[in-house]
Amino acid sequence: FRLVDPFLSQEYLDLAIQHARFWPGSELPKNAMKLLLVSAGVPRDMVYRRKQGFRSPDREAFADPRFLSHLEAATDRASPLADFFNQRMLTELLGMLRVRRDLPKQTYNYLWAAAFINCWITQLEAKKK
Repeated sequence: FRLVDPFLSQEYLDLAIQHARFWPGSELPKNAMKLLLVSAGVPRDMVYRRKQGFRSPDREAFADPRFLSHLEAATDRASPLADFFNQRMLTELLGMLRVRRDLPKQTYNYLWAAAFINCWITQLEAKKK
């Protein structure tokens, strides 16, 4: 069984798992992981962030076509998490992102989680088949 993540290659996940036991007391493996992510094109402000919990990317990042496509997949009735989402609300929020409307931080956090988790589970299910 191999983990699948929508934004990380398997090599990054392997590195994270291999060095996870060192992360609480050691910055070295964590810094290596961060350097790999930034060099792979993950936005710098998503990798190097304050340690005060999850910080949502700005509204422009949420308007990116790649993110919108992941969120749109979560609004599909066939998505693995369809029963957990209020589809009407999610579709309405998707429209707001497209026109770059400002939303509360908690809403961005919800949308990020919805897109990320739906994409991840979709990939896990595809691997099973």
